[in-house]
Formats: sequence, structure tokens, C-alpha cells
Amino acid sequence: MPATRTPRWSTTANLAVVPVGDDQWGIVAWLWQAYRQDLATVVSGLPCADGRYQCRQLGQYPSADGAGYIAWRPHPDTGEDAPIGFAIIDGLPGGRRVRAVLSAGRAILPLMAYAHELANRIREVLQGERGLTEKAMFGGLAFLIDGNMAVSASSKGGLLLRIDPAKTGSLVSEPHVRRFEMRGREMDGWLRVDAKVLETDRDLRRWVSHGVGYARSLPPK
Repeated sequence: MPATRTPRWSTTANLAVVPVGDDQWGIVAWLWQAYRQDLATVVSGLPCADGRYQCRQLGQYPSADGAGYIAWRPHPDTGEDAPIGFAIIDGLPGGRRVRAVLSAGRAILPLMAYAHELANRIREVLQGERGLTEKAMFGGLAFLIDGNMAVSASSKGGLLLRIDPAKTGSLVSEPHVRRFEMRGREMDGWLRVDAKVLETDRDLRRWVSHGVGYARSLPPK
């Protein structure tokens, strides 16, 4: 990886390694959540001295002395670029300390590419919403209203939706909608909405509105 802040592009066997764009830090967070057990802090080319390959937290980036890079490769089914790895270099320009590295040789993440597309569609739906923020949560990218989660683009595909618990029964009666399960327990007020019912912008807007309406009903955090 480059040791300076100068943007570079390198390609090998259809692999591209480029600086993280301002709107791409959610992708880094998804990759970290999916593979944090495989990550290691690396100093001078070597992992942690005790052999741990685990990065317990992902710092706030971009930072004044850090740079990030994402590795992309065409998806074998669609041909579209999909993220397959990342590196964050901390302590520039002197220390050259790589905080977390994910091998670019791993299998491509097809659901990650889908979640990125869905997140962009959700952004369009929520454009102009007051108090809107984004945060990596539950293995995806969540959209919060005044600090309360409304909806998330799941890395497993589809939506994770927070709704009025009283509406759970009626909404799960619809096709391809089910309660969110946490530690083997189905949760009222949380839904998994499959991608099959999100194909049109009208359908997506309808489901997102359930999450936004409930988030607006809660006290700001």
C-alpha cells in the first residue's frame, strides 16, 4: 500500500486499489464488521507480536494523519466492481503504521455490493430529512433520525427496519417480511424485509416510511 497521502491507482489481474472516497467509509465499516476476526494491526510489515489477528475497533476516519484504501474487483456474476479488501494507514507521514489490513485475495462479497446499491437508494428516499445521520450497525449501514435508527441496508440483503411494535403483526403477514431474530428470539418492532419487495422506488419508499415515522415518534438522542 502507498505510504504517502498522494492518491494512487494500481491494478493487477483486474484488481484496483484506490483511496477511499468521502462517501465510501461505510463500505470500510461493512468489510471490518464482516471480517474483523481476520484483521491484524500491522507495524513495519508484521502483525501483532502476540499473533492476534483481530481488530477490536475501527477508528474514526478519515483523520488528519491517516489514509484509507479499498481494493475492488469485478463481480463474477454482474461484472460490476465489488469491494474485497481495505487498508488503513495511521500515523502518516512518519510512522507508517497500518492499523488494519484485510487481504485483497479474499472471496468477493456479492451481498456487500448489493447493500451499497440499496444504501444509495435509501439516501435518495431520505434526502432532505431533518436530523438524518448514517452509522454502521447490525452488519449493515443504518440511517438514523435524530439519533434513532429508522432503517438499515443489510449486508445480508434487503432491509432491517425498526417500526412501531404494535404494527408488527400486520406487517409480517405480508410476503417476504419477517421479524428480526436476535440470539434466537424474534423481536417485535424489528423487521427483515427481503429485496424481492423492494424492486421499485415506490415499494422502497413505502417500507422506509414505516421506519422514519417510528423514529420521529421517539425522543431525540
